[in-house]
Amino acid sequence: MAVLYFTDLPRWVRVQYTRMNLESPEKMSKSQSSKSSIYNYNITAENIAGEQTSLSSLRGKKVFISFWASWCVPCIAEFSSLEEMMLRIPELSVVMLNIEDQPTFSAFVNDSDYNLPFYLLKTPIPSELNAAAIPATFILDEDGIIIYKHFGAVDWSSETTIAKLKGILE
Repeated sequence: MAVLYFTDLPRWVRVQYTRMNLESPEKMSKSQSSKSSIYNYNITAENIAGEQTSLSSLRGKKVFISFWASWCVPCIAEFSSLEEMMLRIPELSVVMLNIEDQPTFSAFVNDSDYNLPFYLLKTPIPSELNAAAIPATFILDEDGIIIYKHFGAVDWSSETTIAKLKGILE
């Protein structure tokens, strides 16, 4: 009983179960939900080293933004597939934006073995990036226009999803 109450075993089991059940979205196509560039807003994030960066510094690149939290089992379940996706689509800049406080963010990132570009969101976000649930994913074109959004966990490394992503990025 102590193992269940005083360790992360129950969460680890939930993450593994969720990971086994991740799927590719049935419909995944490029769409423009807004003509306004996200780069018009001053969105700042901070990495684990405390270095701040502006999202607009990625202008000219296609950007994959994932909003996540350390308590979100589906968020954590998709991390390993995101690592694989980054290897298979290196031209896509990935930004993992955490929505928690600094101590919680730091504790999670320092204790994790994931090789993802984790950032802590430091400024409010525009309504275009509001999400009803996390994980929330937004893909931006080179000008900062949202060309795809998805709410919920996905197996980002599946052949089907990779093919659909490449189609969106063309």
